[in-house]
Amino acid sequence: MCTEHTPILACVLPAFDSLLSTWTRPSNAHLRRMIDAAVEKMTSQYNERHFSKPHIISIVLHPSLRFRWIERNWPANQVSYAKRTILLELAKYDESQPAAQSTRETIHQPCV
Repeated sequence: MCTEHTPILACVLPAFDSLLSTWTRPSNAHLRRMIDAAVEKMTSQYNERHFSKPHIISIVLHPSLRFRWIERNWPANQVSYAKRTILLELAKYDESQPAAQSTRETIHQPCV
């Protein structure tokens, strides 16, 4: 696949979710020690990136994922954070609205 035509960043989190759910199935019990080590490493990296602004924006803009992927896969408080993040980004390009300075001050990075 050519990265010029395929939005790769938006697919990272769904791919992580799919891989983790596959590895944690009971059918892989004979590989448990190796899988546990890999899952621990992946989970730490996943948690660092999971709710970042670039990932949120890329998922929302991806034609097959959109905001409904976030709504289906993230906890309610993170869905609210993602919604606020998108609205703030859109407000930057909306000339008819003020720059949402007061809203920008109230948004904090979520606890992971």
